[in-house]
Amino acid sequence: MGSSSLLDVIGSLLTGGLLLLIALRLNMSTIETRQTYGYNYKNQTNLTTLVMMIEDDFARIAYCKNPANLAVNPSAQAIRVCDSTRFRYRTDIGDNGSVDSIEYSIGSTPDLTETENPGDYYLIKRVWNNGVLSQQNWNLGVTKFRFDYFRSGGSTTRPMSFPIVSTVPGNTPQNVGLMRLSIILESPEKPKEQFLGDTSQYQVFWKQVRVTSKNLAFR
Repeated sequence: MGSSSLLDVIGSLLTGGLLLLIALRLNMSTIETRQTYGYNYKNQTNLTTLVMMIEDDFARIAYCKNPANLAVNPSAQAIRVCDSTRFRYRTDIGDNGSVDSIEYSIGSTPDLTETENPGDYYLIKRVWNNGVLSQQNWNLGVTKFRFDYFRSGGSTTRPMSFPIVSTVPGNTPQNVGLMRLSIILESPEKPKEQFLGDTSQYQVFWKQVRVTSKNLAFR
């Protein structure tokens, strides 16, 4: 009778231990799922907000309430810097006839040390409003922020080659007629070691923004 009771106690302990392990695993799985959905929601919200802001800003490229203030040729003077990860243009921010500038770029990965993801960057927006520079650095999980440019009235299948500068004939900022911006956002941390089939181990969201020639060249 005593040995039977001891076996019953051992069996109960083993069963209880297994149930406890199952409960702990379910709890960990629930936490991972909540983290994954949380990162998904944050990334999608960040991407939607970012794209809306960029599209709104870029719609005003070369705009000025008083076009004469953009100098001789508004389209030639609108774009100031064209690079793969940096774009600066002139616009009228306050709709008051003054010429201002906006620049989008990304920082370097060592600058962003708050996250586990080794490939994300700060997104930087610089604004020159009435000669006063203001800068905002956003940690949105940006891992790709690339511009490609196409010639006005030319082929839209082959991008212009870098560098796009005023000293290269036919490859100058004023010849830009279409611009494409590719954005990738990734989660700042790993929800778990391997997220579904994503070999990067981070949840990824991707978007392309296209700005057509009517925004860039008044020809």
